[in-house]
Amino acid sequence: MDHLSQVIIILSFDVNHLVFDSADGYKDKGNEFYKNNNYDSAIKMYTKAIDMDATPTYFTNRAAAYLQMKNYRLALRDCVSATEKDEKNVKAHFRASQAHLGLGDVAEAKRELDRALELAPNDNQIRNEVRFCFTLLTS
Repeated sequence: MDHLSQVIIILSFDVNHLVFDSADGYKDKGNEFYKNNNYDSAIKMYTKAIDMDATPTYFTNRAAAYLQMKNYRLALRDCVSATEKDEKNVKAHFRASQAHLGLGDVAEAKRELDRALELAPNDNQIRNEVRFCFTLLTS
C-alpha cells in the first residue's frame, strides 16, 4: 500500500466504530483525542462513556471539550449534570464559570467561582479567575 492510500485510510477513520469494554476505555480515548486537539472525537468518546456510566468526571471532561469549541451552552449543561451528581465537584464549578463567561454572564461566572474557591481555597487558578471576574464586575 502506498503512502497516499495509508493517509486516505487514516483520514476516513470513523471514531464511532471504536468499541471499548468499559466507560473508562472511552474516557481514556477521549482524553487522547482531547490532548491532540481533536475535540469532536473527544466529545464522541466522552458521550459513549456517559452512556455507559454517567459519572461527573465524564461530564466535566466533555464540558472541557465543549469549552474548547466555544460551545458554552453545552459545556454549561454538562457542568450542571456533574454538579447534580456531585455538588462538591470543583472542576464542574470552575468550568461552569468559564461557560458563563463565554456566554457573557459575569455575575454567574463569579458565583460558580466563589463556590469552587469555597471547595478548594488554595487553588491559585481559581483565585486568579475570581480576581478577573471581580475586575469585570467593578469596571
